[in-house]
Parts: sequence; C-alpha cells; structure tokens
Amino acid sequence: MEEGDSTRASELVVSVLGRTIRVREQQHEGEFAPIFSDAWTGSRVWAAAHMLVAHLAERAHAGLVAGARCLELGAGPGLCGLAAAALGAESVVLTDQREMLDLLRANIALNPQLPRVSAAELNWACGAPAEMRERFDLVLVSDCINEIYGEESFGQLAATIRAVCAPGGTCVLTHEERSADGVAATAFRRFEVLCAELGLAVCRLDSPARPSAAQRVAKSPSGGPERRPAAEGEDEGGPDGDIRLFELRPGVAPVDRG
Repeated sequence: MEEGDSTRASELVVSVLGRTIRVREQQHEGEFAPIFSDAWTGSRVWAAAHMLVAHLAERAHAGLVAGARCLELGAGPGLCGLAAAALGAESVVLTDQREMLDLLRANIALNPQLPRVSAAELNWACGAPAEMRERFDLVLVSDCINEIYGEESFGQLAATIRAVCAPGGTCVLTHEERSADGVAATAFRRFEVLCAELGLAVCRLDSPARPSAAQRVAKSPSGGPERRPAAEGEDEGGPDGDIRLFELRPGVAPVDRG
C-alpha cells in the first residue's frame, strides 16, 4: 500500500432463506482508489445486489438456481454469486477485473460451506475466453451499466452476456438509475438497443422486496469490530435510486444493421 493511503474493511453478514453468507468489503481511501474508480465501486455491496439476491431467493422454488452452472459478471465482492451457491447452484464462477480477484478469493474463503465456487478474471473489453463461451445456465449482473465506465462498456457487457449464456440460459440483471437528469435511463436504453442487435431479449420483471437480515461488521486499523445493522441507504453509499430488475435471454434473431 502506498504511503498515506488507508484501507477500511467491513464485513456484511446476509441471510438467504436461512443460509448465512459473509462478504468482506474493502473500502480504499486516499489516492489508492479515487471515488468512481473500478477498485472503489467494485469493493462495495450496492443496493442493486441485495435486490438480485432477493429475486434469486424468491425464484429458488421455481428451479432458477438449483443445479445451474452460474457466472457472475462484474462481481465486486461476489454477494450475488455466493447467494446462488447457497441456493443450490451446481457451480459458480465469480468474475471481475484483475484488481478485484484478491477480494473475491477472500470472500470465497469466508464461506467454506459453499462448495464449487471459484474466481476468475474476465474483462469485458477483451471478450469471454473460449472456456467460458456458451457454458452458463444462469448469468448474474448487478449494477454494471453506468455512464462512468464509458459508453463502450455497454456494448462490451452485452456481448459478454451473449457469449457466456448457454443455449436456453438466462441472465438476471439489476440496474440502478441514480441520476435524476435522465442520463442513467439513456444509458440503459442504449444497452437495450445493443442487446437487441446481438439477439438478446430484455424483459423487465417485478421487483422483489429487499432482504432486511443484513448486518455489517466494521473493522478499522485503529479499532475493533462493531456489529450493527446496515443502515437504510448505507449499502449504496447514499440515497436510494430507482432499482430495476431484468431478465435477458439469448435466441432472438439479431438486428441486421446493414
């Protein structure tokens, strides 16, 4: 760590249908990870992730997760993929950029009760590696469509989803519209267009109630742990935006751009 930088770790304890998941967040301060850098945004569990976990729990009885080969894109701390493992996924691969892999592996180690969970690097700009193509029955994406990543990231994400979904597979995606000026809504509409061009059907789903059984254990270099409920609005670092839930399925004829 560079001189003058500080790291404040916290741990989130989440209950999913009676199963406990522990997730460590790594919050970097100072120049190490400026606000809105990939390391900063990827190290938090945002509100959209809780909504996705709630949806997985609600659909557990319908067979969405049990026995599925699952991949989480832009996993950050990996809460959604770990929840899928807790709900009976056959295997789970948590993916993100290289700088997030240590955090993902630490969170896998925090949950030894969850078998067949691994972490792997996947940069959307580089495309999905051959061993991941058309492999996964269930793909999870939480809060990954944001103008701060650049407009090119929308197409890269859409292409990656299309590449990794197995025939007949499903992608479940949550998106939070934080900006009130319509920028976030425009970004998602652009993503939808790019999905259609690639043959991905996008369908909005009813949003589930968010789970409330979450506690954060704060750990700082100067003090001991303090367990407390996660406060309203705390997980997303500010006031709630409009969080929406979508299902994406491959198989629609791609749009001919010619």
